[in-house]
Amino acid sequence: SMPSDFEPPRSGAGGRAQQLLELVQSLAVRATNQTGDVGEVDVALLDGIQREMEQVLNSTNLDHVQSQHAIDRARDDILACTTLAGSVTEAAPSLGAKKGKEHAACRALEAELSRNKTASCEGHAAVLKAPNMPDCVSYLQQPEDPKYDPTNMCLTAVSTWLSDYNSSLQTSRAVCQAATSAHSIRMEQCGKDQVVFETSFCDEYHDLVEACTRFNQCYASKLAERDAVHEDSVIPESGRKSAYAAASKIDCYLKVLAAEHVQRPNLLAECQRLQANTTHLDLVYHPAPEKLQCNDSIPSSTPCDRAWLTEQYENE
Repeated sequence: SMPSDFEPPRSGAGGRAQQLLELVQSLAVRATNQTGDVGEVDVALLDGIQREMEQVLNSTNLDHVQSQHAIDRARDDILACTTLAGSVTEAAPSLGAKKGKEHAACRALEAELSRNKTASCEGHAAVLKAPNMPDCVSYLQQPEDPKYDPTNMCLTAVSTWLSDYNSSLQTSRAVCQAATSAHSIRMEQCGKDQVVFETSFCDEYHDLVEACTRFNQCYASKLAERDAVHEDSVIPESGRKSAYAAASKIDCYLKVLAAEHVQRPNLLAECQRLQANTTHLDLVYHPAPEKLQCNDSIPSSTPCDRAWLTEQYENE
């Protein structure tokens, strides 16, 4: 029968299981030390306790799964922050790279055209500076011979030279002008490419800064949430283990009460030695995912900075 000093169970699954454990243990000890069967009232009571403990076992497992899901989700939320910035930072080393390569190629061709212009125009200047007129021009005098043979010969030579020199002069000037025009056109195009390159660099730079800002804010927020989830999970985890251990012992003592009297001493001893295995209720508290050093991906300089000009142009 029920003990005269029986009190209502304490609130909470763990507390109630402990209260019921004390009751059932007391009944098992009493039944072992005495002879006779458990009364009808006690049988109904014990059946009710057994059903309740089955619910406790089921609920502890369910609550454990839900708690573990909450912990896993808190970790995954942090990983989602890393994914948020990862897609941007992976491309950071190539910030404006495509446009930068196009601009660099343009400037390389511009430099080649500049050298060609210099050589062409220097060649034209050399033609102007050294006309190489026939030597006879320097001592050409008033002819005394009525036949003018020396003079006629010199004038013929001068006429031939003049035609050749004029042709060379026109050709060298045309080559110089063409080289100058090609260089000017290329230089103008490279200027446009430079604007596109620097604008592209700045756009991607600002995207990266914004992505890193979002990541840092997300990481700090989700890390705080994860710490709170961990903190809120410790006490319920301990409670579930206590409830499970108590329910396991109650189940053991119920078997003592259901057994023949001769079997009860050994079964009671086993129950008293029983240490319930609650490792399946251990929660896995994940370490915080490593924080992506997003800010390390942000270039230290931007267009028009002294360092940037040195890196992008002067060192090329």
